[in-house]
Amino acid sequence: MKIVALWLATVALAVVTAGSCSVSHRSGDFACERTSQCAEGRVCSDGLCVLVNPPPPDAGGDGPPGDGCPATCSSCDGVTHTCNIDCLPGNDVCTRPITCPQGWNCTISCIDSNACRSGIDCRLAASCQLNCFADDSCRNVTCGAGDCSFECAGTDSCSGISCGTGACNVMCDAAGSCHDNAGVGIGVDCADSCSCNVQCTVGLGAACTGLTCPAGCIANMNDGCTARRAGCNTCP
Repeated sequence: MKIVALWLATVALAVVTAGSCSVSHRSGDFACERTSQCAEGRVCSDGLCVLVNPPPPDAGGDGPPGDGCPATCSSCDGVTHTCNIDCLPGNDVCTRPITCPQGWNCTISCIDSNACRSGIDCRLAASCQLNCFADDSCRNVTCGAGDCSFECAGTDSCSGISCGTGACNVMCDAAGSCHDNAGVGIGVDCADSCSCNVQCTVGLGAACTGLTCPAGCIANMNDGCTARRAGCNTCP
């Protein structure tokens, strides 16, 4: 009987010990009292080192929508948060207003005629690259704090471009490109940008009407805006 009692006591002790091991404890690697104790990219919050900028909830891997890409993207890379939106014939996304997902780096290629005319919203994007290759493409684009770049290679492309506070670079390389199509005074407005370069290729017939540069950062109305002058590049 003593042997049986000893065996039962041993089993009970093992059960209690195993149960105590199942309790979740804070890892010593992430416990902290101040941010200086945390690795780069983390801050001390409620006694733990947490990421400053965790990945967006819809981040995924390479591939088309359904493989982790935001629905707007034709393809994406969830690691680098890059989103490609290819406006080819048959892509219904490009017939409606387009929004670059928050925190993503978007490359929007407007290849089909009249593509990207319903508005493009890059206000919450990390960055936006607009390839306006088709005629009459890229209307009413709004950027935010992220950098925005435009390649206006289609006839009468790029109208109503409102840059944000980030860097803005616009190449007007086609006849009638960068124009105030709506008659409201906005062809390209980068007055609030920390750095703005608008190159108007007049020899190719670029319009560049309704152009607004940051104060003191305009070369002349034929050449567009330049950030090369002193005080015209204040980007961090």
